[in-house]
Amino acid sequence: MPHINLHGRDISYEIEYRPRRRHPAIQITETGQVRVLLPAEWPTPDAERILQDKATWVLRHLAIVGPMPPAVWENGQPVYWLGHCYRLAWDPALKRPSVVLDEEYCRVGGPADAMKFTIKGWMRQEAQVYLPRRLGEWAEHLALAPSRVKVGEYKTRWGYCRSDGLIALNWRLMQAPQSIMDYVIVHELIHLRHLHHQPSFWQSVAEVLPDYQARRQALREWEPVLKW
Repeated sequence: MPHINLHGRDISYEIEYRPRRRHPAIQITETGQVRVLLPAEWPTPDAERILQDKATWVLRHLAIVGPMPPAVWENGQPVYWLGHCYRLAWDPALKRPSVVLDEEYCRVGGPADAMKFTIKGWMRQEAQVYLPRRLGEWAEHLALAPSRVKVGEYKTRWGYCRSDGLIALNWRLMQAPQSIMDYVIVHELIHLRHLHHQPSFWQSVAEVLPDYQARRQALREWEPVLKW
């Protein structure tokens, strides 16, 4: 089954030829399978172009009808780290639960049926160091000083800022490209000046990140990848 990368997410798809069709189309089944429907004699390479042109639509619909993530992860499954897609590989040479990234693979040690748990623990541990450090760099750049930084898991938020100056960030951001992570960090830091989402807040964000709207849209498109 062919694969394609759509805004950082690895998608498998099927190509189905239908002689009565006059124009190509994309179909997403109830189980989250992506199909490209092509008229007879239509060139196969066009399927990839069609998916790229409709990438946002595909990802949005997969988020709605896509299958639930598997309880147990298997070899070959995509794993994302700082925007890069790795292939999951259980490595019996790694005796203890651990994670090693190389150019292509995310190698996981420990019990094979606990790879998902091992990866989640590793990501959360790395996030406890990486995210506060990155936020500190931006805080220094913006001459802002949060009272405290907390990293946790939040079902509906990527981060938040409290009136007492505490900023919290979701560990799942470690999977996203740096540009998306920075958008969330800057967003929450600006809340130290504007604890609301009125125009003055967005104007301040735009002064720091002129392309913040594109980054915000990218975050929405990455959500199906980040949440599992």
